[in-house]
Amino acid sequence: MLVALLLTCSGGAAGAAGAAGEAVRVLGAGVAGSPSYVMAGQPAVLECRFQLEPQELLQGVTWTKDAQLVYRWLPAGRTLENATAGVAAEQRRPGWDVHIARAATAMAGNYSCSVHTDRGSAASRRFHLAVLLVCKARIETEDSTGVNCTVGWRLTCARVFPDLNLTAGVFDADAGKFIDRVTEWTKVVYSDDTFGYHAFKSYHVAEIPKSSVFLWSLSYQDQTPLVTGNVSSGAVHRAWSGCSEPPPPQDASLHVQLLYDGGVGAGTGAGTGADCRGRPRAPVKAVYTCANEILYQDQDHHVDSPASKELVCVNGEWREGDTATPWPVC
Repeated sequence: MLVALLLTCSGGAAGAAGAAGEAVRVLGAGVAGSPSYVMAGQPAVLECRFQLEPQELLQGVTWTKDAQLVYRWLPAGRTLENATAGVAAEQRRPGWDVHIARAATAMAGNYSCSVHTDRGSAASRRFHLAVLLVCKARIETEDSTGVNCTVGWRLTCARVFPDLNLTAGVFDADAGKFIDRVTEWTKVVYSDDTFGYHAFKSYHVAEIPKSSVFLWSLSYQDQTPLVTGNVSSGAVHRAWSGCSEPPPPQDASLHVQLLYDGGVGAGTGAGTGADCRGRPRAPVKAVYTCANEILYQDQDHHVDSPASKELVCVNGEWREGDTATPWPVC
């Protein structure tokens, strides 16, 4: 999983006690370096930047999250932390900055720092710390072309936070647009207020162009893309289209027999039936045997022959069924 921090400023005005020019001024607060994202496991520092007047004495710095105390720094290294806020402050210099060892969704909220001196106090503008938990979506292909000529994609996004925007569907690269989108998602809300999604969509073979992909993307509220992925339809189409004629026997004494989903045929067009597009079904196996041997195929399409070599049609290509099996010697 990918966890990131997105920093955006919200409303709130700086305030100060004491005469103008005589008390501390808070210049700003936020994540050190102002990164767009902070990856999980990397240290993040919440900085409170301020300026003291000459001879002004610093008496403390207070951090709040959603108006509740998170961390208070006092002179001589004395600190007070609120452990329930999910933020850990490490003893580093300057001690009034908050060091986050690892981001978690519980840390999301509106933060502010206040600086206290012998002349008064001043508060920073509030900034929103959004913790993004971005899932690595899993796509599973369900090929039912042998039953009802459909192929389906099951998309699972296990855990995200906050509730992000998900887009998925069949995207035609040639046309440069979605030809269909997933509109119905099953949403799960977990006890830690994170979310999970999954959806399933199936299509008939004829509905999907060869140039298309099943595309999914995840974006933040402002449509900023976070992660995306796709599964090409090319391999599925190659499987639908089947294989052309198998290679001729290496030995003139060998005989090749083609096996179809419906049984054994003497050649293309014999016992083939029709594929999902209404064309003659292509063979699924080519079995090479000695010409004087009888080939027997059981109901599970297993071939019983004392000496045979099988080639299997896989994604439009002929491949050896068992590379360890030698070619028959007649």
